[in-house]
Formats: sequence, structure tokens, C-alpha cells
Amino acid sequence: MSARKADLAGVLRLAEKGPVLLTDDGREFLVSKADDFAAEIEALRQSIPFQAFLDKRLCGTGWTSLAEIEKEIAADLAKGKKGSRRKAKGKGKGER
Repeated sequence: MSARKADLAGVLRLAEKGPVLLTDDGREFLVSKADDFAAEIEALRQSIPFQAFLDKRLCGTGWTSLAEIEKEIAADLAKGKKGSRRKAKGKGKGER
């Protein structure tokens, strides 16, 4: 459907054939038929737009290692604080 407004029926017709990646103001949505999980995974593996979407999200700079977070929590607990005051650097894996 490229860069045009889509109606729901049109999107669903496309989703019958394979996953559809929709974007709006920087937000991204994936629409796909939800009847066969294994088929959905394989379709997403073969989807160039979806793989590009994953690559783009992977390149974010907001990663903090678990070891760093654990050290920060331990330091805060040692100081008697209830929680960390660290600000999020950006979106990381699993954040929405």
C-alpha cells in the first residue's frame, strides 16, 4: 500500500497474503493473520520490511547491560535508597 492512507479492509486483505508493516508519525505497527504461529514466524523471517524494522530498532543506543543495572541497584541499596535515579538513555529491547 506504500505511502497512502489505508482502509482496514484493504490492510486485512493484504495481511491474508503476508505480514503488513504500517507506519504513522514514527510509530510502527505489524498486522498479520493470526492462525498459524509457525507460519507467522516464517513469514516474518522472509519479510524484508520487517527485518529492516528489526535492524533499525537494534541500532538504538539505549542499551544498559544487566551487570550495570545490578551494580547500580547494589550501590543504591548500600546508600539506603529505594530506587535508582538513572534516566533511561533511550528505547532498548522490549520497551514500547
